[in-house]
Amino acid sequence: DANILACKDKYNLLWQLVNSKARVDFYQGLDARHIDKETAYMLRDIKRKETHFAWDLMQNESKILKGLETFVEIVNPSPSHISVYILTNYNTTFEQDLYRVRKVQELGLMPDVRVYRKGTAPKITRYLQRWSNNRFVYKSCKDFMDYVPRSDGLTIGEMLKGGLL
Repeated sequence: DANILACKDKYNLLWQLVNSKARVDFYQGLDARHIDKETAYMLRDIKRKETHFAWDLMQNESKILKGLETFVEIVNPSPSHISVYILTNYNTTFEQDLYRVRKVQELGLMPDVRVYRKGTAPKITRYLQRWSNNRFVYKSCKDFMDYVPRSDGLTIGEMLKGGLL
């Protein structure tokens, strides 16, 4: 199920995954709005290789953050195996996109920026995606404003101040 956490039988389905002892990859972007303590304990007990959550809309902020906070508190995950898809260029401003990336970072999770209609996205949004999704670059530069995306050596922060973005 692409949204197993929203399913009315989620506890039963999650227990089946726990009891199966199968290794599960949650690539589809679990819905963090539906994480409570019981769900987090079950997710902790499932053998997971990768786990992805999704944060598509700003209007869901409080529920998503509450669910992610509960997950992090109970599961204490390795950040390299937990990421949050962040849909950008769809009903959000760049400032809102960067805000969500920073909130995910504060939780110790990996942002994974997804650009809706990439061809229409502002250059800074495409830079945000390149920075966050290239794990080598991301790990070597934790602040997007310090990221140097071009060969001229200017950081994102410098380009913004200079009106180049």
